Amino acid sequence: MLYQQSDNPNPALVLKAREHAGQAQQDWRAAGSESDHPWILTTLALARTVDEGRGQNPEEKTKRFLEAARHYYQAIHVEPANWKFHNNLGWVLLKLAEWGVSSLQAEDGIPAALAGDPAETAERYLRQTLEIHSTKLAHANLCLLYATPRYRADREPSLERCRFHGRRAIEIDPSYVNGNRDLCVSLLRFGEMEEAFGYFTRALELARSQAKDRQIIDTVVAVLKEMKIGELEIERWRHPDRKLLELG
Repeated sequence: MLYQQSDNPNPALVLKAREHAGQAQQDWRAAGSESDHPWILTTLALARTVDEGRGQNPEEKTKRFLEAARHYYQAIHVEPANWKFHNNLGWVLLKLAEWGVSSLQAEDGIPAALAGDPAETAERYLRQTLEIHSTKLAHANLCLLYATPRYRADREPSLERCRFHGRRAIEIDPSYVNGNRDLCVSLLRFGEMEEAFGYFTRALELARSQAKDRQIIDTVVAVLKEMKIGELEIERWRHPDRKLLELG
């Protein structure tokens, strides 16, 4: 999960953000700077990824995320000790891996250092993040990463790494809604249904709005459908105990 990710981005605002970030980049360069300011670069990247584009053309989504990866890589080059830049680049590459992208080439418009398997490159940057700062975000991202197809092929060690990082994220922040959701989703991808259901209910207990409850349920149901789970089982997740959805 990206550190400023939005569940329901406004398309008009996202477009406006891209325009302003692009203008800021032009103004910065016109002022004579030899390199782009890292926060301009990260804003350019965020404006391309804050909307993950569910249901959008896969090629268009991939193109946007590759542009974002390039911007984050450039930001790291300017400010290598900033853990957020490393984490965000890892997250972007993680998403590409989740979408089934198994190989990146320099001709895709990315730096040569990012070529290869995006899952493996994501792991490198997320581990670099933790070397700089032990943040729940990188642990949650590693939890998701080890449940991607690249790592699920080696089930047992990947499942244990997935559990370790998911639980570590929650240990760092016991009220971490998305951490519980991400561990749930990752366990589902390994077929660990009952264990996943416990983290699903905990995420709903912690959520403080009906909109967040709906986002969690929709995310989990989408993963269950992706796994071709039967409709009877999906209903258990689609309609959880109403007490979990009540705000205290």
